[in-house]
Amino acid sequence: MMDGNFTNNSDSSLNYEQLLYELACGHRSPNYYTQMILLAVFSFVGIVGNIGLLIVVWSDTNLRNTPNILLTNLAFADLMYILVTAPIRIEHELDPCWHIGTVWCAMKQFAPVVCQSACVFSLVALSRERYSAIVHGLQSRFSNRLSWTIGSLILLWIASCLCGMPYFWFSYVNLYTCMSVVRGSLSAQIYETLRLVFLFAIPCFLIAFHYSKMAKTLLASTKTFAESNSKQFVKQNKARSRLAYLAVTISVFFAVFWFPSVVYQMWCHFTKNEHHFKEARSYINTFRHVHYYMSLANSCLNPWVVFIMSSSHRRKLLKPFKCSKGKPSKSEKEAGSCSTFQSTNKVTTRTIMTSQTKV
Repeated sequence: MMDGNFTNNSDSSLNYEQLLYELACGHRSPNYYTQMILLAVFSFVGIVGNIGLLIVVWSDTNLRNTPNILLTNLAFADLMYILVTAPIRIEHELDPCWHIGTVWCAMKQFAPVVCQSACVFSLVALSRERYSAIVHGLQSRFSNRLSWTIGSLILLWIASCLCGMPYFWFSYVNLYTCMSVVRGSLSAQIYETLRLVFLFAIPCFLIAFHYSKMAKTLLASTKTFAESNSKQFVKQNKARSRLAYLAVTISVFFAVFWFPSVVYQMWCHFTKNEHHFKEARSYINTFRHVHYYMSLANSCLNPWVVFIMSSSHRRKLLKPFKCSKGKPSKSEKEAGSCSTFQSTNKVTTRTIMTSQTKV
């Protein structure tokens, strides 16, 4: 009799699990194809832009300085964020249930936080470097050493990994859903509050402080350069201002595009009324899409902001296309950026010297 009851209970439990699986899993999102098109477009733009920026900087020794190395680190973090989150998003929209175990669930929650943290810390390091270079000038010469830059990047990635460790340790699979932390729990609220403070509020404050001081110094130096007739000083001031404006634009993009993600995470973990949470499910689902695509757009647009605002980066990016057309432009001739022009010039010079020798 007990065996029969046990068998019946086991069968009912299995049927209940199967019912849950059929209700929750194996169903595509209603706007699945729209999601795939958006992801494909965003991913293509972001991957091409970030890889292009990495190639441009590391293929030119003149661009391998501290601010550009920090920019390439930001590009690498953005690239990793796209490559990590886009496949996860596709998998979730195809089937919202998780089927590949707890370890991969932990990695799914861990990797995006690490990439986001690396982006944030890169922006703070870039603002600090520009602040030191413009405000303190020669006194910050130590910050331009390659060893200092590499050491900063190592510490930056270690700190980013530490920021993601709570998600790695506390992630779990609830029935068929990969969860980062228990929603609404005290630990989740503390962690999300710390993320708000250390990955958004404090970075935004530090970036704003550095750039406000930098703007004040640039305005003062503009007056000094205006009184001077030196073209070198004017050119130097324009270059410094252009790079400063570039860093400011990327930082403003970060604050605007990541703010919805911060609001979404805080709202999810601090909403205690379960009935209200269920009533607003459609709005939550819409907001879930909005905050993700805004954060993804930030990682996709950063390299293109660099190419639009920096003529040197843009020229290096377009160099293969211009050189393939044949005759280089005047600026390319002066810079010797096209190998075809250089080789042609060498052959022409050698021909003239040979003819002069024969004469």
